[in-house]
Amino acid sequence: VLAAYLGDSDESTSSHEYPEETVHLRLPWDSLPALPTTRAHGAIIHFVSHVSGKISRINYEVFDQMEELPSVMDMHVYPHFLDEGNEIEKTVDIRSDTGWAHVMNDDEEEFQRDVARLIELQKEMFDVEE
Repeated sequence: VLAAYLGDSDESTSSHEYPEETVHLRLPWDSLPALPTTRAHGAIIHFVSHVSGKISRINYEVFDQMEELPSVMDMHVYPHFLDEGNEIEKTVDIRSDTGWAHVMNDDEEEFQRDVARLIELQKEMFDVEE
């Protein structure tokens, strides 16, 4: 489809003319790599609740530790889980997660370390009365 608009062939052998004003926009398809290269590693981590009961304490220090990880670009805990006294259940599917973090880093080792740390910290997000 792009070739129809921008052209990708030698116009001297082409059966149709491309607009001259698109010359600078045309892509040299043969110079593109066969496979893309990895420039960064990324994931969306959904926060898992490991507890069930009435929320007795929200561990904001854990949230701060999560946000300070170099790979965490953004994160959100759903408002229902930010009020002590609300009920929380163990996460069983995507509809019962407690929030999310967008994680991205061009350093694969740091990315993997931060993802592992996020997974560990999830266990400490909430205290409950059972």
